Amino acid sequence: RYALVGKVFGEYEFVKGLTYNISLGGDYYGSHNDTYRSSELPLVGYAYYEKKSNPTGYSSSSFYFNWLVENKINYNTRINDDHSINAILVQSAQKETLKSNNVTATDYPNDYIQTISGGTVTKGASEKAQWSLASYLARIQYSYQGKYMASAAIRTDGSSRFGKNNRWGYFPSASAAWRISDENFFKICYCSCLIISFNGYICPDERVSSLVCYSSGIFLCRSLRCCF
Repeated sequence: RYALVGKVFGEYEFVKGLTYNISLGGDYYGSHNDTYRSSELPLVGYAYYEKKSNPTGYSSSSFYFNWLVENKINYNTRINDDHSINAILVQSAQKETLKSNNVTATDYPNDYIQTISGGTVTKGASEKAQWSLASYLARIQYSYQGKYMASAAIRTDGSSRFGKNNRWGYFPSASAAWRISDENFFKICYCSCLIISFNGYICPDERVSSLVCYSSGIFLCRSLRCCF
């Protein structure tokens, strides 16, 4: 049994606020197993050496490999200290492969040759599973004085798990938030930060159909502070 897991990462800043980074990672696992049941081992229910058993050989192996590469461009800027803009572009690709097989042999002429080829193969099985995913993401976020915030994004996934005639899915999202606690008309001594937000998005899922989702609510982003 052996395993190897690794990841590398690199980043480069073109100009102030504009950066590019890349990450590559992978998981690799493998195993192999050979067993042999000698004819000298008795069958269940019999005394030792009273009745010899049919020798049996078994061999199995498995292989798993998953890799992921991601490219990202990120841009941050501020205008007059009031406007804050963040934009991001992401491209990623991922692939997973799983292979396994096993075989059983019996009727060995003796115990000297214990490989599968020394007996008569009675059963065997093999399996291979593979999937791949390519994704693209674009997102922009805007904030004015830290009080009024908006975000929009579009994600595109191409998956081998999707239908043959519909390999690509498109998943937009949008959100808006208002930090009402920073308004002059809203001053509550026991609340240091209060945000009202609304989010709407299509949930990507490779295994089920897409779902239209939304959420809204009032969130306290810091601890309460009381005055007396």
